[in-house]
Amino acid sequence: MTWLDALAEKAVDGEPPTREEALAVLSAGEDELMDVVAAAFRVRRHFFGRRVKLNYLVNVKSGLCPEDCHYCSQRLGSQAGVLTYTWLKTDQVVASAEAGVAGGARRVWRSRCASCARTPCR
Repeated sequence: MTWLDALAEKAVDGEPPTREEALAVLSAGEDELMDVVAAAFRVRRHFFGRRVKLNYLVNVKSGLCPEDCHYCSQRLGSQAGVLTYTWLKTDQVVASAEAGVAGGARRVWRSRCASCARTPCR
């Protein structure tokens, strides 16, 4: 039994990981990635079965964000190659949301750049 198997079994028994165990998972190398995924799936399957919930994201503004958050592909100066467009029109957002629901989504989210959440973009 690997340390990840033991950790998954512990989680199935309702026992939370210690700080050290959680840090070990976060520090796992690429060679352990599939073992981490398998252990997480065992826990997920125990608590939720094989059910999935489909959410759908409507990006109402893409790229062109004035912020420079280095983790974000839509940030100012990003070279990520994401689509860039200003605000979608209301009918476009509604049509995108309806497409998500028609595709089986139970929840539709709309998103915009982080700075727009605080103040309107210009």
